[in-house]
Amino acid sequence: MLFARRRWAIRIAERIKDLSIRSPTATTLIRMTIYGSKLYTRKIHADTGLWVRLPESVLIAAMAMAVERTAVEELGRSLAIGPDSAMRLLEGWAQAAAQLATERGGDLARMVSPRD
Repeated sequence: MLFARRRWAIRIAERIKDLSIRSPTATTLIRMTIYGSKLYTRKIHADTGLWVRLPESVLIAAMAMAVERTAVEELGRSLAIGPDSAMRLLEGWAQAAAQLATERGGDLARMVSPRD
């Protein structure tokens, strides 16, 4: 699927009130989520030999960014905001991703598949 990661990241952004999809904040969060999704997919595969399905890789990355120090620093640097503001944005982003994951059936066992 072309731009599937971007579409899933946009679905997360659409769940946040007062966040325009075209705003610099949304654009940065979407970009960071796509990058994180690619990293987590490779890391999980290297560690377990399992592949994370694409929608779930985006959701996992979005939820994990709230606890990643480098994500807080990158968001703060990109948007010229303080670490507390960046952390609040990332927590809201993670909550929106968790809500979307729950609606999808959020079972972690379904998030990975043993494909070659």
